[in-house]
Amino acid sequence: MSDVDAQRDVDAGTAREWGLAAERGLVPVSRPTDAMTRKDNNTPVLDEPAVYRLLVHLITHGPVAVCVRDPDGRYRWVNQAYAALYDRAASDMIGAPMDEFGPRALAGEQQWLDAEMLTRACETTIIRPHRFALRLNSRRTRHVAGYLAAVRSRNGRAFVAGFYLDLTEQMRAKRELFQMRERHRAVAERSTIPVLVCDPDGTVSDANPALCELLGRQLHDLRGATAGSLLFNRNNPQCGAWWGELLGGKIPSHRARVLLDRKTEAPVEVRFTASVSRSPDGQPASVVFAVEAVRQMRWATMAGSTPLLSEVQARVLERVAIGDSNAAIGRALNLSRQSIDYHLAVLRRRLRAPSRTALVSHAYALGLLDAEEWPPTVHAAARPTEPR
Repeated sequence: MSDVDAQRDVDAGTAREWGLAAERGLVPVSRPTDAMTRKDNNTPVLDEPAVYRLLVHLITHGPVAVCVRDPDGRYRWVNQAYAALYDRAASDMIGAPMDEFGPRALAGEQQWLDAEMLTRACETTIIRPHRFALRLNSRRTRHVAGYLAAVRSRNGRAFVAGFYLDLTEQMRAKRELFQMRERHRAVAERSTIPVLVCDPDGTVSDANPALCELLGRQLHDLRGATAGSLLFNRNNPQCGAWWGELLGGKIPSHRARVLLDRKTEAPVEVRFTASVSRSPDGQPASVVFAVEAVRQMRWATMAGSTPLLSEVQARVLERVAIGDSNAAIGRALNLSRQSIDYHLAVLRRRLRAPSRTALVSHAYALGLLDAEEWPPTVHAAARPTEPR
């Protein structure tokens, strides 16, 4: 079949649909006017019968579910989209009463609405919104919304027309979105794990109560700040290349340790894992930091803004924590016995430790040493950047 023949068949089918609707009195028939055949006396437009044929074709085959009922509650006409709401064919529903399809309670409610529409239609044109839930079986329910309108045929007989959209998938998507938000609220807002959320440019947009408590600050103080000012302060290196790699998708996440300055308490060392949430088009929407406190830096209040230990003292403390004797420490660090005794005395005085064992215990308690690291290493912020 050629394209011309196929188009001729479509036009003939549309004409039959329009003629059937006209015979039933559901569409008016009038002569084309000059205003409808010409526009601005220059541009030709469709004549009126052609417009009606197009409208009938769109209503019959379009996605909007359409039905026409008479005052007795019988379907005078339905399109396939409406019949599909009930898992039926359109030919099965035309001429049948409403209560043959769907729950009787729903049919009774619709018939009551039809009667109200037809009664009020005697006074004025009525169009009202209409929503209903169509329960097909124990597992399937369709959510439908649209409008009811009172219409009249050429002979003056009144009918009720319904125009509906199936909102089942939209309702399901809303329900899943609500459940996702609840899960997010349970994980983020009610969790004891501190969580920080920022925009791709590093501006803080949200934080859960656990993070606010960790930093000793309110949420309104954090919003608008930058992640660099919170997680990469003067004690930490800047984020560097990994930020761009994370946003670009080259790495799935980034883990690091940083030292946080807190508003009212001693600094705390934390681990964080940064990951990216993306929008539907794949672009980065936000960066989420899951933060875990490792240890409080209580020694920072003792040191102020200067390093607590010299580089030699830090190395001596590390060797003592390993369990080396003074002789072993001297050989490892190339120090004399008198130098080792001097540095140990300074360490015990600064850490207020009366003995060698207490010195190591206090170093762990103050956060100078990490119980999860072996061999023991003094925190970088407690020692100078250059040996002295």
